[in-house]
Amino acid sequence: MPPLLLASAPPSPVRRSTRVRVAASADVGGGVNGSTTGGGGGGGGGGGGGGFPAFLPRAVERIRDGPAVRLAKRIERTGFSDSPILSSCVRPLKQQQDTNPVVLLHGFDRYAYPLLEEAGLEAWAVDILGWGFSDLEKRPPGDVASKREHLYQFWRSHIRRPMVLVGPSLGAAVAIDFTVNYPEAVSKLIFISASVYAKGTRDMSRVPRFVPYAGVSLLKSTPLRYFATLLAFYKIPGGPAGLFDWVQIGRLHCLLPWWEDVLVDFMMNGGYNVLSQINQVKHKCLILWGEDDGIISNKQAYRLHQELPDAILRQVRECGHIPHVEKPREVVKHVLDFLGTERPEKAEQGSSLPSTVGCNALSMLFGSDEASQIKVGSLDIQSQAKGGKAIYSEVPRLCSGVELENWHRNISLLISCYSFLDEQQQQQQGVRHRSQRLHRNMPHQEAAATRLTLSNLGDEEKTAPLRRLPGAAERLVLFEADMYNADTFEAAIAGCELVFLVATPIYHDPHSTKYKNTTEAAVDAMHIILQQCDRSKTVKRIIHTASVTAASPLREDEQGYKDFINESCWTPLNQSHQYNTAMTDAYISSKTLTEKLLLSCNESKSRPFEVVTLACALIGGDADTTQLYHSLSIPPIVSPLTGQELPNNTLKFLQALLRSVPLAHIEDICLAHIFCMEQPSIAGRFLCAVGYPNMQDYVNHFADKYPEIVIKLKEVAGEGVRVQADTHKLTDLGFKYKFGVEETLGSSVECAKRLGLI
Repeated sequence: MPPLLLASAPPSPVRRSTRVRVAASADVGGGVNGSTTGGGGGGGGGGGGGGFPAFLPRAVERIRDGPAVRLAKRIERTGFSDSPILSSCVRPLKQQQDTNPVVLLHGFDRYAYPLLEEAGLEAWAVDILGWGFSDLEKRPPGDVASKREHLYQFWRSHIRRPMVLVGPSLGAAVAIDFTVNYPEAVSKLIFISASVYAKGTRDMSRVPRFVPYAGVSLLKSTPLRYFATLLAFYKIPGGPAGLFDWVQIGRLHCLLPWWEDVLVDFMMNGGYNVLSQINQVKHKCLILWGEDDGIISNKQAYRLHQELPDAILRQVRECGHIPHVEKPREVVKHVLDFLGTERPEKAEQGSSLPSTVGCNALSMLFGSDEASQIKVGSLDIQSQAKGGKAIYSEVPRLCSGVELENWHRNISLLISCYSFLDEQQQQQQGVRHRSQRLHRNMPHQEAAATRLTLSNLGDEEKTAPLRRLPGAAERLVLFEADMYNADTFEAAIAGCELVFLVATPIYHDPHSTKYKNTTEAAVDAMHIILQQCDRSKTVKRIIHTASVTAASPLREDEQGYKDFINESCWTPLNQSHQYNTAMTDAYISSKTLTEKLLLSCNESKSRPFEVVTLACALIGGDADTTQLYHSLSIPPIVSPLTGQELPNNTLKFLQALLRSVPLAHIEDICLAHIFCMEQPSIAGRFLCAVGYPNMQDYVNHFADKYPEIVIKLKEVAGEGVRVQADTHKLTDLGFKYKFGVEETLGSSVECAKRLGLI
């Protein structure tokens, strides 16, 4: 669709003081990716009536939409150096040489374009070679390289400054390809319903040319264009009466006499395949996507968000494939926010919770060896491995004044963590609102229940606290299962919709004859559990509690560290330093390989469920019992004050591995799991840490805040070494940390003091 045409009365202008140069594509269709629509008749050129440019097809005169007509009359052709092609464009109303330009690539249209101008932006409309109204009488090549070079020549002649590229649909692939090849010409990127995961048109060298010509002829046919229009929208603006204009405009550029030749040439040369280029984009990016996109699943938004090193994701509700048309004001607001202000200072950004939770039945599948804390209803259940057996205890402080009256209607970890909310009234309102919203998306809600696995159901010391949960008799089902015999998890998973995978064994079972070590056991168990989730036919999402220890910025060749830590970092399995132990090596190997295995599920086009991994930091906070104190990461955190050498080595190990000691509060860790559960759609890897202080920062904080306490261990690893955190994927989706670094450290110290350990 054209960036220029299409709109009945545009929404009221957005007021913003920011002044940015904008160039918008004059392409009226982007017909290759099917995201636009068309219809109507008309031959090739021969416009000129009614004030339209003479090179536009006569069918333009059939358009009755006022804003579309006015914008079409502004289209002109212009030449530039080193190109015999007269390129179509709309010149900006105002040009500002002191600002960065923004180019809206093919597929944009006149709903959002007037809003950009009314907001004070300098707007251009630039044709992508072959998909607009440029003069292609001489039939230039239509391959990707020619399109890239054409855009570069236009930029060099008319813009000459680093620009922000806005690419809707296939325009996103155009933007990525251009940016990777000409990074100096781009400052930022904006993708809208990005079509970037297609593998081009493959090898068509042996295909008779009449075949692609037949396909291209079909592409501009009226029936197909009507169908594509209906598919592209969640709700067609203007209703049935507006459908005719949408089809006319979407098809208009297809009526030029050279369109078929250029498009066939594009197809025969392989089309766009930018899969290998996505992670080469180092620029700041904004991803916009309609939640109800009927052409490209919005699940790909999360994949793209995961793979781009520096990206913000914004979903547009009740919107299809072209949010800049259906929700132009919202899209323009996101664009202005992205361009007009720098990203807010990142929030100062745990160990894993060993369980698997599934729902519509809630299934918590506990592993056998790793310490953990799980919140269920108003009860705080603590699990700490001792010889393969779990110990649970109730924490009265978190129970007081807290009631989840509708907990039997809630699913999975929603039940587990709402005792963290600040006030009882706020909690009850939140539970009602969120559980109702979740139930609308979950089938079989009437049967929702909690499932939880333990390694030994015969041990009343572990099971009794669980059975005392409110409503447990009706809604809690306990299963016996073990990571070293993962087949035992299937009964707990069957019928669930949401599964939390939170277990990785730390200590190897010496009686195991099947596995040599914990890594073999963990990876094989993950394979088996994934197969069980697939066989269930009910699981919609898996949320895995991963570890930040699998995200070291250490380079693969171990020759130094990267300058940053983010979701693109993976710990080399052969890493070594003076604080390594056999246990830490096995743990890192298990965590890294299982997380990679899980994330690989997102790459399948036919995946039956989404996978989210939360790579959690060192977990601090508060605890009411010594057992819970040890199940969190509080001992290492406060070790400079307690003088305990072994926990202090954990800080040194993390500093050496990560060049920092990432930190998060236990409440934020649990709320992050809830957040990932609540999203309509989410997939990918997310680091979960409120901050990345180094070991020296811990010691300095304690010395400053607690002068009355003698610091017993002042030695630190990597003094002065600090990695730059470059991750905001979780907060960009809307998650907010409740506790900062200083609050988390303070809570940890107060906990240790109250328990008499300091």
